[in-house]
Amino acid sequence: MRIGLPRDTYAEKRCVRINSDHEYVNCRLIDKVLYLRAASKLLKFNMSDCIFQPLLGNGIDIYHSFNNVCITSKKWLVTYETLVPRVEESNFRKYDDVGDCFFIKSPRIEKYLKYLERDNCLSLNALSTSNHNMQKLLLDDYPQYKSNILEKMKVVHPPQELFTYASNSNESLSKPAMLKFIFVGRDFYRKGGAEIVLAFQELLDEGSIDIDSVHVTLVGDYKRFFNEVFYQRQDDIEFHNKIINIAASSKLFSLNESLPNSTVLEMIKDSHVGLLPTWRDTYGYSVLEFQSMGCPVISSNIRALPEINNNECGWIFDAGVNNLGEIYIVDENDKSRKRRKIIDGIKNSVREILRRPEDIYIKRSLSINKISVEHDPQDYINKIQSIIL
Repeated sequence: MRIGLPRDTYAEKRCVRINSDHEYVNCRLIDKVLYLRAASKLLKFNMSDCIFQPLLGNGIDIYHSFNNVCITSKKWLVTYETLVPRVEESNFRKYDDVGDCFFIKSPRIEKYLKYLERDNCLSLNALSTSNHNMQKLLLDDYPQYKSNILEKMKVVHPPQELFTYASNSNESLSKPAMLKFIFVGRDFYRKGGAEIVLAFQELLDEGSIDIDSVHVTLVGDYKRFFNEVFYQRQDDIEFHNKIINIAASSKLFSLNESLPNSTVLEMIKDSHVGLLPTWRDTYGYSVLEFQSMGCPVISSNIRALPEINNNECGWIFDAGVNNLGEIYIVDENDKSRKRRKIIDGIKNSVREILRRPEDIYIKRSLSINKISVEHDPQDYINKIQSIIL
């Protein structure tokens, strides 16, 4: 089968272009929207809209997009994170006093919902139940489309290759001589890199850990200061300098702006616990990657993370999320409170590991098994095949 892709990026490689029995065709250059974007200043076309409209048939049997609504007479399906249609108006939201979110109706959203309702749209595959619930909340404002679209909605968690296997040997259940933690996140501050530094420094100052028995490897762009969760309430340069100075000067940390992927993989395999105390993530692929290498994870409970991490296979803490599983910042005091929740969540998880170091090995096996059962690539292929054939 010849499957058309509106684009071919990391997301498509991970969640769409997954079956070697099919031919995948990057249709970006025949996308009418691509050329509208090029003329966007004249035509006032929004460049953030995820819309695809092929100019030619190009021998395509079916289109499979990631996030894009496909305007075509051919059959198509979409795998999505957050919701569809993913247009600027989808980001227009209102919040109540406790930070719970509600969408705002828009004629443009309704315009594209009509394409999702049509018979040639076969399926809307949410990467998580969190995404599925967000889509349902959006549809509440469009009851004329809700039932037909709901029938097409599925939850299909992404595949993950297994890089290691649960060992049958008797691993040591005692605390390792050097307990190794690792954080990997290009968007260092959004994914909780600063809070990791503050949490471990507090644990060190309190005497809960020492630099001879605990080490934290940090890999991420720590010079990329903007955190999209904070909007106009960004941290100042003094805060960022403080984080960088602590991480760069203490033997407790290894601070790396970037490393080759092969080096990072070896570091993860050599680590005991992964870290993702993130402020915002649409899914959390790095958790799957950590788990697939036998590295259980400490994470916040943002969006899909409670579906892929829990206190059986890892450690998860409440970061103060709203009805969509997101952190919403009301003001500077609220930002400080939620930062403290993240820092304390990390610290409490580390203390639990120090109290029960044998859990590392138990959770290592459970993480590997979870990936094997819930993210098996062949199972994922079979689910997509059942939709397109």
